[in-house]
Amino acid sequence: ASLRERSDVARGAYAAAAAQVARGVSSETLSKLVTELKTLYISDEGGVEGEVRMAVGELMRELLRVATDAMARVRSEWLPLLFIGKHEPRSQAEVAAAPTAAQREERGKLAALWLEAYDEAGIGPSVLGLHLPEVLPMLSTIVHGPSWALRRAAAHGLLEIQKVVPTTMVKEEQGAEMGRLAARLVERRWRDKEFGTAAAEIEAMARKHGHTPKQEEAGEEQEGGGAGGP
Repeated sequence: ASLRERSDVARGAYAAAAAQVARGVSSETLSKLVTELKTLYISDEGGVEGEVRMAVGELMRELLRVATDAMARVRSEWLPLLFIGKHEPRSQAEVAAAPTAAQREERGKLAALWLEAYDEAGIGPSVLGLHLPEVLPMLSTIVHGPSWALRRAAAHGLLEIQKVVPTTMVKEEQGAEMGRLAARLVERRWRDKEFGTAAAEIEAMARKHGHTPKQEEAGEEQEGGGAGGP
């Protein structure tokens, strides 16, 4: 319930208190909490409710800052969420307030929050490569899910993996899975797909792995009001 609190002050107080408690809990308990946050973030509800994703981001950042040692023991649980989050698109409200192409390339409030947490946690290309077994399943869930915003994050996440993770760290089956996900993304809509070069790069990734995906499916669902939120 606290994650759905509309007051920034109340959410901040809850996150601060939770982070203090997390310093002394077992890894099993902390792992369960992070798993619940991940599940909520990419659920049908979280995927289309920006306020929910923002609240999860704020709590995760506080946990990583205050319960640093405890969180380090469950890194495999939270790293995929930080990785996805830093590729979130600008919210619809942010786009409306700053609609130019250059501004669309800038991170919005939610992505900036996640990027800050990602950088503070010291995640580099090699660490990301070590956690592909956790990252790719989360990308798959998102690609096949309903959120345009999260599918945009997944597309840009795949492109980052391809660009920065050492090729020696990407197993053959992981590369094949990336190709399958890229092919599916060619066929589905995502936020800002029509802008920039990401769509073309995703299609190239799919073809590199032997796929010949069709363009967006007829009858692809429309983005709902507030869908993909910040």
